[in-house]
Amino acid sequence: MPTEADFLQAIREQTTDDGLRLVYADWLEEHGDLRGGYLRAEVGYARENSEQARQLLLSLREPIDPIWAAMVSRPPYGILVPGLTFHDPGPKVTRASLRRVEKAWGMPLPADYAAFLLCHNGGRPSKPFLWSYAGTSDYYDEVRFFSTRDRHASGRRFLQTSVLDLTDGHVADGGDEERFARMMPIGAISYGEGWENFLVLLMDPDEEGNRILEVVYSEQEGLHEAEDVHGTEEFVGLLMELCERPEDLESE
Repeated sequence: MPTEADFLQAIREQTTDDGLRLVYADWLEEHGDLRGGYLRAEVGYARENSEQARQLLLSLREPIDPIWAAMVSRPPYGILVPGLTFHDPGPKVTRASLRRVEKAWGMPLPADYAAFLLCHNGGRPSKPFLWSYAGTSDYYDEVRFFSTRDRHASGRRFLQTSVLDLTDGHVADGGDEERFARMMPIGAISYGEGWENFLVLLMDPDEEGNRILEVVYSEQEGLHEAEDVHGTEEFVGLLMELCERPEDLESE
């Protein structure tokens, strides 16, 4: 007999298989689990993409675990981007593992980012490029996401250390140290010139606007936020921005 873990693994591997989702929904309903109704609504919204289907999805989503919902849903309500896989991830983690990260920050992780760690735990995306500078087509960056086990050269675990601590408090003139102290480094962007910037999650429940940002560090200038580059309110939004190798780079 399949277990819930079996269903979750299968859906992760077959992101667009609605039949598999409906079998899982049947299994949940046979066990008296209200999540089955949500899963059916997720399939309905993916097929219809109508306002009525969206409202039903949102209403059924309210009483259920938001992390589970993000683990089984496609964007914009979940992390299962069709065609997106991850290579070289960290070891499989549990919610208990994530609580250690949350304890380090004194607050829960966003549901979509927690779902990503539970499903993939970091790694290199199969769509490895990320749109950078608004208004140009010249800059694409190779992305990798940190796992719960990955460590900085200093020995600190990325996900349990602020970007401020990783750079020993070296902030550019006019930089906001308190803001950098709330930034969790969740990944890195490699540039062709050998530069590598941090992708960070702003761990501030009162923050309005973008919580996923890009941070630049150099020994000469110190730590500062990149301007007009990667900024999105949700981690799912970042995953949706990942793309294949751009055509204008194929010949390089």
